[in-house]
Amino acid sequence: MENGKKEYTFFWLIENYSYSWHKNGEKLISPPFTAEGLEGTAWDLGLYPRGLRDEYKGYVSLFLNRSATDEGPESYSIAYELAVLAADGSLLRSVKYEYAL
Repeated sequence: MENGKKEYTFFWLIENYSYSWHKNGEKLISPPFTAEGLEGTAWDLGLYPRGLRDEYKGYVSLFLNRSATDEGPESYSIAYELAVLAADGSLLRSVKYEYAL
């Protein structure tokens, strides 16, 4: 943790992922989540198991979004990392981002 910033870890476990019936452009949405220190902001993850658009067909697309249940400030910035883990907990892919609205 740098500069006194708080860190939080959220896990979204998806059982039977290999049986996903979703087509390209169709998504799963996580339950909304928040944490003390995030100023009332609520978030969810959008997962496109077959990709968001045709040019991403065959890839998994994963996005962090402000939740519809959000009661936090209109403007908010966070730095975050999205990671995809295998069933055994091993890291498959990880990407860091910054979100500013």
